[in-house]
Formats: sequence, C-alpha cells, structure tokens
Amino acid sequence: EADWLARLEAGTLDLNLLPVKLYDYQLRGALFLACRGRSILGDDMGLGKTIQTLAAVELLARERGVGRVLVVAPASVKYQWEGEIRRFTRRAVQVIEGGPDDRRDQYAAATFYRLVNYEQVVRDRDAINDWRPDVIVLDEAQRIKNWESKTSKAVKKLRSRYAIVLTGTPLENKLEELYSIVQFVDERRFGPAFQFLHDHRVLDDAGNLVGYRNLDTIRERLGPIFLRRTRAEVLTQLPERTDNTVFVELADEQRPPYDEQRTALARLLAKPYLSDIDRKRVL
Repeated sequence: EADWLARLEAGTLDLNLLPVKLYDYQLRGALFLACRGRSILGDDMGLGKTIQTLAAVELLARERGVGRVLVVAPASVKYQWEGEIRRFTRRAVQVIEGGPDDRRDQYAAATFYRLVNYEQVVRDRDAINDWRPDVIVLDEAQRIKNWESKTSKAVKKLRSRYAIVLTGTPLENKLEELYSIVQFVDERRFGPAFQFLHDHRVLDDAGNLVGYRNLDTIRERLGPIFLRRTRAEVLTQLPERTDNTVFVELADEQRPPYDEQRTALARLLAKPYLSDIDRKRVL
C-alpha cells in the first residue's frame, strides 16, 4: 500500500482497474479497501463509494485471486448495483430474487458477484455461507447499527476473508451504532461492549446518557480500518458540476389517473374558501 501511495502521489501509478479513470481520492480509497482486507469506507454521499469498491475488488482479484463477491444492499439499490457492475466490469453478476425454490437454484449457479438484500440474509444465511464468498460488501451498513436486531445478528454470522463496509453515516444517533458496524469488520477492535460503553459513555445518577468521553481513543483505534473524506476535502479533484434537464412524458397508463387528480385539484382551487379537509385533499 505504501509503495502504491507513493507512486500515486508522484503521478506514476496506473493500475488500470476499471474502464474509467478514477480520481486520485477514489484510487486512494480503492487501495485502502484492498490492502486493509476488512475495512469501512465512510465517504460523503456522491463521492463514488460504489466505484471505489469495484476497483478494490478488481485489485483483490488480481493480487489475491478472489473469485466470489457477495454484495448485501437494501432492496431499493440492489439492481442499481447490478447496473454499475455491468457498466464498469466484465464480471458475471447475479441478483438473488424470487421464492425459496428459485433462490435455492440461484445459489447453486456459478457467478463472480452475487447480490442480495438484507432481508434475504436473514432467510438465506446458510446458503450464502455455503457459497463461501471471498469478499462481503455491505452497502448502507447503518442497516446493522442496532446490534440486537435480527438483521444485524444474521449479517454478522456471514463469513468471508475480506469485508468492505460502506456507509455515509457511520454514527447517526448513538455510539453503540458505530460499535455494531465495526463489530462486523473486526469484532475485537473495540473489545467487549460493556467495557467500550463504560469507557466512552457519560451517565448521570439516574443512568441516563448525558455525553461521551475519550473520543480520541475511538478515532485512534478506528484509524487502520476506517477511511472517510468529505466533499470539501476532495473538491479540488472534482470537475465542474454538470446539470442535465430531462423532460419525461407521462405514459399512457399514467395519464388518466393524473388527469383525474388534476381536474379535482382545479375544482378545489376554484373554491372561495378551503376547509381543513379541502386542504388535505390539495396536499
């Protein structure tokens, strides 16, 4: 990693991992994820965590021979991952979907990337572990921030040599959320939960949380496995913003219900006085 970073700094690093050119901070992120083995990428939204992950996987495939990558993502972005993988790599990709019989057949098929959503991990954990993924990618890892949830417990029973955890919000409300996410990457990083909470939480006499302490210690322990950049930090590496306006016509199936609502709205707005019920209908 140190050698590659030195070449990156000198402008001589050309790993050619993907068919698109990565910005320097993205290549730095890919090197971090690949070289650290099990790590967390906490970049701001919009900085390209997906493409950094795909580049890191390509580097692991080239240097460490990985051949099975599981991506766990919310159902709403699972197919977005499929599109990005097909766009930026030549790897085989499979989306797990359908009923139990369909999923059983799909798990038996050969593929490089396998995409599942968090709910499927709860149902299919054994089948996933039987596949023996080399790399597990958790997208929007705040889904496992509650260590007592069924989803969190199931995800933490997945096994792989390498892990890449993606989250733009590693800490939203409580320090326990960060502990839970780190637990998937390295369950020994923060030690036992009771000790971690005792060392870093401040409670009043009634046992209510009033603050945190020793946060520098947390930052120090996280350093080897956690990388986060804000937009402000990498702004000089980004091109000028481009805005594209695309007008989309309503489909034939969409037009009748839209026109019906528009007519009802026009009648409401023509009234001299709107009741509370009218206002709710307008909204």
